[in-house]
Amino acid sequence: MSAPSPLHVAIALLLVAGSAGLLAGCSGETHVEVLASNHHQARGNAWPLERDAFLQLANTGIQPGWHIVVSPISERSFALQALYDEALPAYSFVGTNFYQQDLAKKKGQADVKKALAVLDANRAGSDRTEIIAAIGSAAKRFGGDKGSSKKILVILSSGFEQSSVINMADYHLDLNEATAKHIVEHLQQLGTMPQLSGVDVCMAGITAGDHQWADQKRLVNIEHFWELFFTSAGANLVWYEPTLKGCPALPR
Repeated sequence: MSAPSPLHVAIALLLVAGSAGLLAGCSGETHVEVLASNHHQARGNAWPLERDAFLQLANTGIQPGWHIVVSPISERSFALQALYDEALPAYSFVGTNFYQQDLAKKKGQADVKKALAVLDANRAGSDRTEIIAAIGSAAKRFGGDKGSSKKILVILSSGFEQSSVINMADYHLDLNEATAKHIVEHLQQLGTMPQLSGVDVCMAGITAGDHQWADQKRLVNIEHFWELFFTSAGANLVWYEPTLKGCPALPR
């Protein structure tokens, strides 16, 4: 027996969700925030990994009924608007044109790829990132969305990011457990810890690049920091790998 198609899976999920959603034909049942690193300090093989993960998401991850937002992680994460923000119509048995919905899905895939092209074109323009602010902006959009039953945060990054409270690209930084805990507590005291209750987080593009000082200990410490950070934010870090392939929060 062949595996069910994505269409059949989507329909089955909507049936479980109940008849109200089907009759309404509502959109945005799953809210996906994509944050993509937009700086030239992610050296070596970091950007190809991030780019491949981005294309994987565009080609296979986008589904009907998803509200998708794509934003850059840059030094202007406080102020930059999203590159893409659209809710795709959900599959429904009532008053629905499946052909039009497939067209909407394909347009969504194409538009997300256009957002990647913008990131490609502007990468050299920024030498810093503000990842905590970028995550905070995504958290605010999640918080303002009361209609989505599932929320997913996808971060495409080498892992060596910066913010006003931490610079993971600084080889002088000893990001041990005590330091990580202090940073998280500092964010909580400032009231700037993002609120991500119930959000599934997938991080992809993780690599040492050509950072010669990025030994195994430092890589493990960075991963442990993100585990502590997202746990403190109320989120579930379900994936932390070079690629998105296999991420349990996304379609396979």
